[in-house]
Amino acid sequence: MDKSTDDKSRKSIWLPEKTWQMIESHRGKDTKQSIANFIDLAVRHYCCMLDNDSNREILTQELVNVFRDCIKNVEDHISATMFKMAGEQAVLSLLFADLLVNHIDRRELQAYRNDAYDMIRKRHGILMFEDALKKVEYDQEGGDN
Repeated sequence: MDKSTDDKSRKSIWLPEKTWQMIESHRGKDTKQSIANFIDLAVRHYCCMLDNDSNREILTQELVNVFRDCIKNVEDHISATMFKMAGEQAVLSLLFADLLVNHIDRRELQAYRNDAYDMIRKRHGILMFEDALKKVEYDQEGGDN
């Protein structure tokens, strides 16, 4: 007797014809599998589903905890990135303020701010320093934007 049949036993089961047709139509997708193996696998999946039903509250809470931890990690990463960007912005603001003291009035400052927000909107929040340089060069050559 081979090893694969040692732990098996023969039982007769009565199933509706419609169920046998479902077994045959789905088993046809894997023709190497016997009907007995197909039914064995189906019963194992169904029993696993029933076991999960009894543990659903525990599993659901564990999933919620995992999702919360993932979201917290993403929030922490975004916060750290925003803090770094704010720091870089503060450095640039202090540098330009120091360079422009007595060289720019409030109206010009507001015009720069408006231009900056327009550039950011057009580029969907992504702006490189090179973009600003190109804009300044274009403006100096007599362009509108």
